[in-house]
Amino acid sequence: MIVGGLKPQWVAAARAKGAEPISAEIAVTDKAIHHIFRDAKRHQLELDWFRALPVHLRNPDLVLLDTTHETPAMILLIDLPGREAKLVVHVNYRLKKEGILNVVETGRVINRDDIPAMLGIGMQIIEGTV
Repeated sequence: MIVGGLKPQWVAAARAKGAEPISAEIAVTDKAIHHIFRDAKRHQLELDWFRALPVHLRNPDLVLLDTTHETPAMILLIDLPGREAKLVVHVNYRLKKEGILNVVETGRVINRDDIPAMLGIGMQIIEGTV
């Protein structure tokens, strides 16, 4: 299911790092939903919050481009009371039937204090501030 879109500035930042998205669409798969809400998952997002994902994707507080893996990813951090929702959107992710899409692969709740440690080699802020 298509749940949102990459903003033009996110696409431009990814392009500058050699990770140009094929499209701007952001999708979520059944497999990802099962992964995000599996029983063993620690620090789960709330299901009601996740159901409003299209709204949350519009204005994240911080967007990072992660080029440390084979498939580049955008990490979106969205404000929650006292914490942050962390979503990982893989860029140009190959799905068997659907083809290549930008896919929300995982998500969880993190503490705001964890954010500075995420800023390492291969990570670039493309929107927002720490």
